[in-house]
Amino acid sequence: MPEVPALRLHGVRKAFGAAVVVHDVSLDIRARATTGLIGPNGAGKTTLFNLVAGVVAPDAGRIEMHGQPLLGLSAAARAARGISRTFQEIRLFPTLTALENVMVACQGNRGERLGTAILRWGIAAADQRRVQARAEELLAAVGLAHLADRLPTELSYGQQKRVGIARALATGQELLLLDEPAAGLDPDAVRDLAALLRRLAGQVGTILLIEHNLELVRELCDEAVFLDAGRVVVAGPPAEVLEDPRVWRAFMGL
Repeated sequence: MPEVPALRLHGVRKAFGAAVVVHDVSLDIRARATTGLIGPNGAGKTTLFNLVAGVVAPDAGRIEMHGQPLLGLSAAARAARGISRTFQEIRLFPTLTALENVMVACQGNRGERLGTAILRWGIAAADQRRVQARAEELLAAVGLAHLADRLPTELSYGQQKRVGIARALATGQELLLLDEPAAGLDPDAVRDLAALLRRLAGQVGTILLIEHNLELVRELCDEAVFLDAGRVVVAGPPAEVLEDPRVWRAFMGL
Protein backbone atom coordinates (compact mmCIF):
# COMPACT_ATOMS: atom_id res chain seq x y z
CA MET A 1 0.00 0.00 0.00
CA PRO A 2 1.57 3.34 -1.02
CA GLU A 3 2.54 5.71 1.78
CA VAL A 4 0.28 8.70 2.25
CA PRO A 5 2.34 11.87 1.71
CA ALA A 6 2.73 14.31 4.58
CA LEU A 7 1.52 17.08 2.29
CA ARG A 8 -0.32 16.84 -1.02
CA LEU A 9 -1.25 19.71 -3.33
CA HIS A 10 -3.43 18.99 -6.34
CA GLY A 11 -4.25 21.57 -9.00
CA VAL A 12 -3.56 24.49 -6.67
CA ARG A 13 -3.90 27.93 -8.22
CA LYS A 14 -3.59 31.42 -6.73
CA ALA A 15 -3.88 34.81 -8.42
CA PHE A 16 -3.66 38.32 -7.05
CA GLY A 17 -5.70 40.40 -9.42
CA ALA A 18 -4.54 39.65 -12.96
CA ALA A 19 -1.23 38.14 -11.78
CA VAL A 20 -1.36 34.35 -11.46
CA VAL A 21 1.32 33.51 -8.90
CA VAL A 22 0.74 29.75 -8.51
CA HIS A 23 -0.34 27.81 -11.61
CA ASP A 24 -2.02 24.42 -11.23
CA VAL A 25 0.58 23.05 -8.78
CA SER A 26 0.36 19.35 -7.98
CA LEU A 27 2.97 18.08 -5.56
CA ASP A 28 3.53 15.35 -2.97
CA ILE A 29 5.85 15.99 -0.02
CA ARG A 30 7.12 12.76 1.52
CA ALA A 31 6.61 12.24 5.24
CA ARG A 32 9.66 12.38 7.53
CA ALA A 33 11.83 13.83 4.79
CA THR A 34 13.48 17.21 4.23
CA THR A 35 12.39 18.78 0.95
CA GLY A 36 13.93 21.90 -0.58
CA LEU A 37 11.72 24.27 -2.58
CA ILE A 38 13.94 26.24 -4.94
CA GLY A 39 13.40 28.76 -7.70
CA PRO A 40 14.21 32.34 -8.71
CA ASN A 41 12.71 35.36 -6.99
CA GLY A 42 9.04 35.70 -7.88
CA ALA A 43 8.61 31.99 -8.59
CA GLY A 44 5.73 31.70 -6.11
CA LYS A 45 7.55 29.87 -3.32
CA THR A 46 6.44 32.04 -0.40
CA THR A 47 2.89 32.18 -1.76
CA LEU A 48 2.90 28.38 -1.78
CA PHE A 49 3.96 28.44 1.89
CA ASN A 50 1.17 30.89 2.66
CA LEU A 51 -1.36 28.62 0.96
CA VAL A 52 -0.23 25.63 3.02
CA ALA A 53 -0.17 27.60 6.28
CA GLY A 54 -3.61 29.07 5.62
CA VAL A 55 -2.49 32.70 5.40
CA VAL A 56 -4.18 32.96 1.99
CA ALA A 57 -6.78 30.73 0.34
CA PRO A 58 -6.29 29.13 -3.10
CA ASP A 59 -8.56 30.01 -6.00
CA ALA A 60 -8.68 26.36 -7.04
CA GLY A 61 -7.29 22.98 -6.08
CA ARG A 62 -6.89 20.80 -2.98
CA ILE A 63 -4.37 20.78 -0.13
CA GLU A 64 -4.16 17.79 2.22
CA MET A 65 -1.98 16.84 5.18
CA HIS A 66 -1.70 13.12 5.86
CA GLY A 67 -4.71 12.60 3.60
CA GLN A 68 -6.94 15.06 5.47
CA PRO A 69 -8.15 18.24 3.71
CA LEU A 70 -6.82 21.58 4.94
CA LEU A 71 -9.01 23.86 2.85
CA GLY A 72 -11.49 25.75 4.97
CA LEU A 73 -9.27 25.57 8.06
CA SER A 74 -7.89 28.81 9.45
CA ALA A 75 -4.17 29.37 9.99
CA ALA A 76 -4.74 28.81 13.72
CA ALA A 77 -6.53 25.52 13.09
CA ARG A 78 -3.68 24.37 10.84
CA ALA A 79 -1.17 25.29 13.54
CA ALA A 80 -3.20 23.14 15.93
CA ARG A 81 -2.68 20.26 13.50
CA GLY A 82 1.08 20.73 13.75
CA ILE A 83 1.89 23.06 10.85
CA SER A 84 4.44 25.71 11.80
CA ARG A 85 6.62 28.13 9.88
CA THR A 86 9.35 30.70 10.03
CA PHE A 87 9.48 33.87 7.96
CA GLN A 88 12.12 35.60 5.87
CA GLU A 89 11.90 38.42 8.44
CA ILE A 90 12.57 36.88 11.84
CA ARG A 91 9.83 38.84 13.68
CA LEU A 92 11.04 38.36 17.25
CA PHE A 93 9.45 40.48 19.98
CA PRO A 94 12.24 42.98 20.71
CA THR A 95 11.42 43.56 24.41
CA LEU A 96 11.26 39.84 25.28
CA THR A 97 14.22 37.58 25.97
CA ALA A 98 14.98 34.60 23.76
CA LEU A 99 13.29 32.35 26.32
CA GLU A 100 10.21 34.58 26.55
CA ASN A 101 9.91 34.72 22.75
CA VAL A 102 9.68 30.94 22.71
CA MET A 103 7.39 30.88 25.74
CA VAL A 104 4.87 33.05 23.89
CA ALA A 105 4.78 30.47 21.10
CA CYS A 106 4.42 27.62 23.62
CA GLN A 107 1.55 29.47 25.23
CA GLY A 108 -0.14 29.74 21.86
CA ASN A 109 0.68 26.23 20.65
CA ARG A 110 -2.96 25.16 20.48
CA GLY A 111 -3.53 27.35 17.48
CA GLU A 112 -3.66 30.69 19.28
CA ARG A 113 -2.17 33.55 17.28
CA LEU A 114 1.11 34.90 18.67
CA GLY A 115 -0.39 38.39 18.84
CA THR A 116 -3.18 37.11 21.07
CA ALA A 117 -0.75 35.14 23.20
CA ILE A 118 1.40 38.18 23.93
CA LEU A 119 -1.65 40.17 25.01
CA ARG A 120 -2.38 37.56 27.69
CA TRP A 121 1.25 37.16 28.72
CA GLY A 122 0.30 37.06 32.42
CA ILE A 123 -0.43 33.37 33.05
CA ALA A 124 -0.94 31.21 36.12
CA ALA A 125 2.17 30.03 37.95
CA ALA A 126 1.57 26.35 37.15
CA ASP A 127 1.13 27.12 33.48
CA GLN A 128 4.19 29.35 33.54
CA ARG A 129 6.38 26.53 34.89
CA ARG A 130 5.13 24.14 32.23
CA VAL A 131 5.55 26.67 29.42
CA GLN A 132 9.00 27.73 30.63
CA ALA A 133 10.22 24.14 30.84
CA ARG A 134 9.04 23.50 27.28
CA ALA A 135 10.65 26.71 26.00
CA GLU A 136 13.94 25.84 27.72
CA GLU A 137 13.83 22.41 26.08
CA LEU A 138 13.32 23.95 22.63
CA LEU A 139 16.08 26.53 23.10
CA ALA A 140 18.40 23.70 24.08
CA ALA A 141 17.35 21.82 20.94
CA VAL A 142 18.56 24.73 18.79
CA GLY A 143 21.75 25.19 20.82
CA LEU A 144 20.80 28.40 22.62
CA ALA A 145 20.15 27.31 26.21
CA HIS A 146 23.06 29.48 27.37
CA LEU A 147 21.51 32.60 25.78
CA ALA A 148 17.98 32.21 27.15
CA ASP A 149 18.05 35.54 29.01
CA ARG A 150 19.32 37.64 26.08
CA LEU A 151 17.22 40.14 24.16
CA PRO A 152 17.13 39.79 20.36
CA THR A 153 19.44 42.81 19.98
CA GLU A 154 22.07 40.94 22.02
CA LEU A 155 22.02 37.95 19.67
CA SER A 156 23.74 37.49 16.34
CA TYR A 157 21.59 37.25 13.24
CA GLY A 158 22.15 33.50 13.07
CA GLN A 159 21.16 33.12 16.73
CA GLN A 160 18.01 35.14 16.12
CA LYS A 161 17.13 32.75 13.31
CA ARG A 162 17.57 29.83 15.71
CA VAL A 163 15.16 31.47 18.17
CA GLY A 164 12.70 31.75 15.27
CA ILE A 165 13.09 28.04 14.57
CA ALA A 166 12.58 27.18 18.26
CA ARG A 167 9.45 29.32 18.27
CA ALA A 168 8.13 27.53 15.19
CA LEU A 169 8.81 24.16 16.83
CA ALA A 170 6.77 25.30 19.82
CA THR A 171 3.83 25.91 17.50
CA GLY A 172 3.91 22.49 15.83
CA GLN A 173 6.20 19.74 14.63
CA GLU A 174 4.20 17.72 12.12
CA LEU A 175 5.14 20.00 9.22
CA LEU A 176 7.85 22.63 9.64
CA LEU A 177 7.96 25.29 6.91
CA LEU A 178 11.26 27.20 6.85
CA ASP A 179 11.35 30.31 4.66
CA GLU A 180 14.98 30.95 3.57
CA PRO A 181 16.62 29.86 6.85
CA ALA A 182 20.16 30.44 5.48
CA ALA A 183 19.52 33.91 4.03
CA GLY A 184 21.96 36.50 5.37
CA LEU A 185 24.14 33.97 7.20
CA ASP A 186 27.91 33.77 6.86
CA PRO A 187 29.48 30.41 5.85
CA ASP A 188 30.15 29.33 9.45
CA ALA A 189 26.56 30.08 10.46
CA VAL A 190 25.29 28.16 7.41
CA ARG A 191 27.32 25.13 8.49
CA ASP A 192 25.88 25.40 12.00
CA LEU A 193 22.37 25.70 10.56
CA ALA A 194 22.87 22.61 8.40
CA ALA A 195 23.98 20.62 11.45
CA LEU A 196 20.94 21.83 13.39
CA LEU A 197 18.51 20.93 10.61
CA ARG A 198 20.03 17.46 10.31
CA ARG A 199 19.37 16.93 14.01
CA LEU A 200 15.85 18.27 13.73
CA ALA A 201 15.12 16.00 10.76
CA GLY A 202 15.18 13.06 13.16
CA GLN A 203 12.69 14.73 15.50
CA VAL A 204 10.26 16.69 13.29
CA GLY A 205 7.62 14.98 11.20
CA THR A 206 8.44 16.69 7.88
CA ILE A 207 10.56 19.71 6.89
CA LEU A 208 9.86 21.83 3.81
CA LEU A 209 12.25 24.71 3.24
CA ILE A 210 12.58 27.52 0.74
CA GLU A 211 16.25 28.07 0.04
CA HIS A 212 18.46 29.93 -2.43
CA ASN A 213 21.66 28.29 -1.17
CA LEU A 214 21.71 25.40 -3.63
CA GLU A 215 24.69 23.69 -2.02
CA LEU A 216 22.80 23.58 1.26
CA VAL A 217 19.86 22.00 -0.57
CA ARG A 218 22.18 19.45 -2.17
CA GLU A 219 23.76 18.59 1.17
CA LEU A 220 20.72 18.65 3.42
CA CYS A 221 17.59 17.70 1.50
CA ASP A 222 16.19 14.29 0.62
CA GLU A 223 14.21 15.78 -2.26
CA ALA A 224 14.12 19.05 -4.18
CA VAL A 225 11.35 20.83 -6.08
CA PHE A 226 12.14 23.53 -8.65
CA LEU A 227 9.39 26.11 -9.03
CA ASP A 228 9.49 28.73 -11.77
CA ALA A 229 6.80 31.27 -12.72
CA GLY A 230 4.41 29.52 -10.32
CA ARG A 231 4.79 26.07 -11.89
CA VAL A 232 6.59 22.91 -10.76
CA VAL A 233 9.25 22.36 -13.42
CA VAL A 234 11.11 19.38 -11.98
CA ALA A 235 11.14 17.43 -8.71
CA GLY A 236 13.26 14.57 -7.43
CA PRO A 237 16.58 13.85 -5.69
CA PRO A 238 18.60 17.08 -5.25
CA ALA A 239 21.56 15.81 -7.29
CA GLU A 240 19.28 15.28 -10.29
CA VAL A 241 17.23 18.45 -9.89
CA LEU A 242 20.27 20.68 -9.47
CA GLU A 243 21.86 19.30 -12.63
CA ASP A 244 18.76 19.99 -14.71
CA PRO A 245 19.60 22.62 -17.35
CA ARG A 246 16.32 24.42 -16.66
CA VAL A 247 17.50 25.07 -13.11
CA TRP A 248 20.84 26.43 -14.30
CA ARG A 249 19.17 28.66 -16.87
CA ALA A 250 16.89 30.13 -14.21
CA PHE A 251 19.61 30.75 -11.62
CA MET A 252 22.61 31.51 -13.81
CA GLY A 253 21.01 33.05 -16.86
CA LEU A 254 22.56 30.37 -19.09
